[in-house]
Amino acid sequence: FCISNIGRYGIDMPLPPTPSEWLSKAADSRQLAGTMTDPRACRTLLMIAAGYEKMARHAELLQKLELPVDLSDGS
Repeated sequence: FCISNIGRYGIDMPLPPTPSEWLSKAADSRQLAGTMTDPRACRTLLMIAAGYEKMARHAELLQKLELPVDLSDGS
């Protein structure tokens, strides 16, 4: 993650992952799931991958909306 400007409480806040970063995490999880011998572990990793893909779709929608990121402290 890249570090953004100082956030509301004076703490450096990481920028949210991009859609491609979420999809990379999903691919990594699916690859790891393929190495699991425990069915529960495999299912868990596949569910995590599905969650990452959902986050990628959400990030894509946010990019399309082009919402500004407010890094001010509100004052």
